[in-house]
Amino acid sequence: MRVFEHQKIRVGETIDGNEFTDTHLKLMIELSSRLRMKVFHISGNSVKFNSVVGVLQLGRLCIEILPKLDKEILSDDVSKWQNILLDMLIQCGWLRVEKIPGARLKMKSNRLLDYFIQEFLQELQDNVLSGGLPSQYERLESKRLSLKGKLLLTKQLREKSPADPKLWMSFDHLNKSHWTNHLLWSALISIETLDVKQAIKKKAKLLRNYFPKECQKEPKQITNWSIPTQFRHLEKAIHLAKLIYQGSAPGLKFGQTNTFALVFDMNQLFEAFITKQIRKQQNETTQVYSQISTPFWQERHLRPDIFVNTPSGNIVIDTKWKVLKNQNPEMEDLRQIYLYAQYFNAEKVILLYPKSGPQQSTGLIPFRNAPLSKAGIASQILLADLFTPMGSLKRNIGEEIIGEIGL
Repeated sequence: MRVFEHQKIRVGETIDGNEFTDTHLKLMIELSSRLRMKVFHISGNSVKFNSVVGVLQLGRLCIEILPKLDKEILSDDVSKWQNILLDMLIQCGWLRVEKIPGARLKMKSNRLLDYFIQEFLQELQDNVLSGGLPSQYERLESKRLSLKGKLLLTKQLREKSPADPKLWMSFDHLNKSHWTNHLLWSALISIETLDVKQAIKKKAKLLRNYFPKECQKEPKQITNWSIPTQFRHLEKAIHLAKLIYQGSAPGLKFGQTNTFALVFDMNQLFEAFITKQIRKQQNETTQVYSQISTPFWQERHLRPDIFVNTPSGNIVIDTKWKVLKNQNPEMEDLRQIYLYAQYFNAEKVILLYPKSGPQQSTGLIPFRNAPLSKAGIASQILLADLFTPMGSLKRNIGEEIIGEIGL
């Protein structure tokens, strides 16, 4: 079943040949209390999705949530937005699919889930198993027949026994029983319950053979994981494993029904995509930064989406994944970027929205000078045209944005 962000579905409704039943609704009610992200809102016998994209599995029903800007849903929108989502994930570096299927290719309802799982398995195979499983040395003390490490003379003399040929030794032992391996193993086990192709399950089962017995256990905790420095090259594999394991953790399984959630905040994805595209245009004199922060009040900080440092002055860009009506941004957004200008010494602040319809970007619109505040601040509403005439994601959007900003 494929739906769009902000779409509402009701019990009894059939989409893509799959009926949304009361059982599915009950599973989503339970799921909503356990998910960290607010994925949907339930009212009566209906569910309305928030600004999220990704995959939910409710037993044998797989719901694929796609991005959407226009209110009207056309027959070719499913393939178009599915490809756009995949392409955006690839451009952000979250997926490594080499080729996006054509817009006319009829995709299975769980194809997006297949891509996510395949990415994890490939990352695991390339960066973990090729170089061996993560391991750490730990100091052990035990009685051994052979010399290894340091002889514990005091302990040996205390337990001196002519009949015992073993010696007390202190030595370093290479231990693979680390939480990273427990997590990777648990993610591989979780794939068995997902609605993905049998070839993917077969590959996951094959990769499990590389894990020794001491690694075959669930991690003791699922929060506050800190990746050791020597494991930084595995960060992406570990991140994907977290998503898979937490999405199908025991707390998300009800009775004999498997549930799974792998979702992304569309606002964060849009911000990451725009940042990545603009960074391609930076040079020796123009530097692009993401999510830099400055203290604001007590323990709270201000953190704009994108900060651009240029020889002619600083620019702050705040991305908004929503349709702007009549070139009239919300007052809260205007207050926010004005505050950014004050604290980040920016002469120009920009609200960047995806373009939808015939609306055009505005020129620079100055704020009225306020007493005791930085003067000469101008704002700009920029509508980024993300798509080519064929409906695919543009590759030069960063260049176009920089051009409209006037850099």
